[in-house]
Amino acid sequence: MVRTTIGAASGDPLGMAGRALRPEMESIIQALGLFQTAHAQDLPGPARQALEAFMTEVVPKMYLSNEVVIASQSVQFAVFRGRFEYLISEPEHESRIITERAFEHLRRSIVVDHDIRAKWAAASDERRCEQLGAVHLLSHGIWAFKAREAGAETDLVFGDPLDKHVDEVQRTARALVLTEWKMITTVAEVDSKAAEARKQLAIYTAGLLADLVVLSTRYVVLIAPKAFTPPKDYPAAEVTYRHIVIATDPDNASVEARRAS
Repeated sequence: MVRTTIGAASGDPLGMAGRALRPEMESIIQALGLFQTAHAQDLPGPARQALEAFMTEVVPKMYLSNEVVIASQSVQFAVFRGRFEYLISEPEHESRIITERAFEHLRRSIVVDHDIRAKWAAASDERRCEQLGAVHLLSHGIWAFKAREAGAETDLVFGDPLDKHVDEVQRTARALVLTEWKMITTVAEVDSKAAEARKQLAIYTAGLLADLVVLSTRYVVLIAPKAFTPPKDYPAAEVTYRHIVIATDPDNASVEARRAS
């Protein structure tokens, strides 16, 4: 009785809203669920949180048996779509793509370039790895730094406060990324080293160059003689800790490709 009354008042006596919109909305909800399962950890933090909130808070309240409610809920779909598209197109997203490309370029360079491999194989400590890595990332427009002394920004090449290089950063860098580099001698210590690195990264608070920093993704770079499967991304609050493996003495390209797959 209630449904008939509301339907008549709605101006949709034939129930076309329900018949036309219900299948589309159900299809979209299903597709969003599959997308969330497969790709949530690849999204920028705010976009991931917006999708999770929509799926857990809004979708369960969508009474898809009521034509009037179906029509009104389509507005919430439109609002979510606008917000989500904005969040995934944020400036940080492009910076993360460039950073990932830089790390992949480094991995492949070590595999095929004997001079580059020799430099990395000769790196005897984390400081040297930081320096080599920072120079490579800068060639892609990424200025890497680390957090020290209660979150202070520290340059990787010179080891001094990043605020001494503000002019250089602003002239040359498309983005800054917070990194922590750890040398791994055995696979057994991967988890403990990664946790140690995440703890160090967590002390960072936005400093002088916050407008350039990729705030939502922080990079744990694990240096080892041979490649191995890195720990999964570690989301915490509004930050995602991303684990990157750099092998200094990798196998030939075909072996590395099989291992990666």
